[in-house]
Amino acid sequence: MTWSFSGVLADVRAIWRGERDLLVRVASVFFFLPTLAARLFLPMPNLEGATREDLPRVLSEWLAGQGGWIALQLVVLTFGSGLILVLLLDRARPTLGQAMIRTLKLLPLLLIAWTCVLFAMALGSMLLFVVALYLGGRGFLSAAAVVMRPERGPFAAVVDSVRLTARRGWMVAALAAMVFVASYLAALIFGIFAEAIVQGGGSPMLQAPLEILTAAASAAGSLAMVLLQAAIYRAATVPSSGM
Repeated sequence: MTWSFSGVLADVRAIWRGERDLLVRVASVFFFLPTLAARLFLPMPNLEGATREDLPRVLSEWLAGQGGWIALQLVVLTFGSGLILVLLLDRARPTLGQAMIRTLKLLPLLLIAWTCVLFAMALGSMLLFVVALYLGGRGFLSAAAVVMRPERGPFAAVVDSVRLTARRGWMVAALAAMVFVASYLAALIFGIFAEAIVQGGGSPMLQAPLEILTAAASAAGSLAMVLLQAAIYRAATVPSSGM
């Protein structure tokens, strides 16, 4: 593999320019709308006045009441990510309808693969944050591997991701972290302003545009992550003799 930081970003830009209309439509349905719905209708845990000892109880009660909706949102986001990967990576160039059917069949595999990666990152975070970041970089291509070789199963897909990112783990982690931090900060800024309006008793008409911008920033980050994964997977699977 001889792929580079600049080469991956150039491919992301090329994918965006070539498929922008389709990507915006898919991201609007599977990234933007679920995020906006969660922000508008999913109550956040009430941490006001909670002590450090109370925090686990408050969070567990909140998860018990809202965990199902959170899980549903994650499933929809995973489906959207898988759908975009199918549209971008499948050499058969399926229609949107065909891609949705294929993604639905792949959804359990995608969920298992990402659960494995997140579990590894959680274990790594017990040591150091950078360990979790590195493990996330090594497992970053798991969903793409599931899409391209589903017959091997989700665990083999994680192994494939580790193999494809050999000697590039830190670069992949840095690219993913860059996208995540940018989208998180944008969403955080809009979210702070929206919360300030709520706390100040402001009009919902003022809050709504900020909630939309917050969801849009989060959705843009999710889309960028998928495009990054597609570009890295394509670069990592190109034979060296062909580069």
